[in-house]
Amino acid sequence: MILPSARIVNLGGAFTSTLLVASSFYLEYVLYLQPCSLCILQRILYILLAAILLLAYLHHPKQRGIQVYGSLTLFLASLGVFLAGRQVWLQSLPHAPTEICLPGFSYIISHLPLHQALSAMLLGSDNCGVVDWTVCGWSLACWSLLFFILFCLLGIYQTIGGHSHKLPAK
Repeated sequence: MILPSARIVNLGGAFTSTLLVASSFYLEYVLYLQPCSLCILQRILYILLAAILLLAYLHHPKQRGIQVYGSLTLFLASLGVFLAGRQVWLQSLPHAPTEICLPGFSYIISHLPLHQALSAMLLGSDNCGVVDWTVCGWSLACWSLLFFILFCLLGIYQTIGGHSHKLPAK
């Protein structure tokens, strides 16, 4: 079986991540869905993933470079799995969102020192446990978790077996 080159995979990953960020801005600024702090952290990770994958595509590294980019992708995507998984878990709790979450993102950033703000953001905000919108019966957090898992698989593929430049000769 011939697998796609790491360069093609990087371009596809960068495009996918960019599309996910654009979708999140559409949901926020066109459909007026307010993102919670966990959503914003996930958005930042998607932006970082897009930047790393685009850089890897443009750089077109040899095998060792592919493994470095793959490790970075795996690290960022693993953080995303943690954040999206936490949000899915918060959404599954039977408690009212105000009982399980903290104040909103803007309040946290403007009133707390950086280390406390990051800690509070990981706990969630006032709307982190609310499911406002679904696609095919899945919340946006579930979809985000799925995409972060796919990015983890991409990172693993590149770290342990990504192909650098040429397809094998017949």
